[in-house]
Amino acid sequence: MSVGRSRRPGSWFVFMIAAVGSVLMLAACDIGAPGGQATSTPDANATQSAELSQMLTQVPAQPTVSVAPAPKGLDDDDRVNIYLGMIDALLGEKIPAYIYLSPYLGQGERLDEPDENQPIPKGLLSALEKADTGPKYQVSEFQAAIGPLDEGGAVKNNGAFITLGALAGDPSDKDVAIVRGSIYRKGGDAQGDRFRFKRDPSAPHGWKLLDSTQEWTE
Repeated sequence: MSVGRSRRPGSWFVFMIAAVGSVLMLAACDIGAPGGQATSTPDANATQSAELSQMLTQVPAQPTVSVAPAPKGLDDDDRVNIYLGMIDALLGEKIPAYIYLSPYLGQGERLDEPDENQPIPKGLLSALEKADTGPKYQVSEFQAAIGPLDEGGAVKNNGAFITLGALAGDPSDKDVAIVRGSIYRKGGDAQGDRFRFKRDPSAPHGWKLLDSTQEWTE
């Protein structure tokens, strides 16, 4: 008879209960653990976005070059004299027989973008001719001053083509003028420099060259 027989669950049923309990415990651990990968919650996404924003704001800003307006009180004679000193320094000892000047001040990294609103100072050409009787100076567009590009693009008459940059000031010294210039002789033979001049009555043109920095070359 079956009256006194025990009704304990079978071993397979006990195993199933234990397995389900383990799964539930693991799921609870995954949900509650910080950084658990099984489940992504809105709070976790918000935290990650905040951390990313903080990292981006901590990236150091790129330094900017401070450029001041041209020194106050500059007249036409000052501008001419500064450019005279700059051209002399740009040419160095390698002075050609013919020197061509861009009719406009140059813009861009290499001063190769003529600014038609800023012509070179009046009187510069005549001042160059008086100051230096050796080479012949001429104002010319770049395309008209060079030979065919497929033949090297050399400046005509084995000369040099010079482009002047706009005058600027030095934030650290109100009596210092900064100017850039480029010189081109042929393809693969060109350079651009940055010059700093300071007022000095004892200097040949009233402005003394403090230093120069080569910005590019090819």
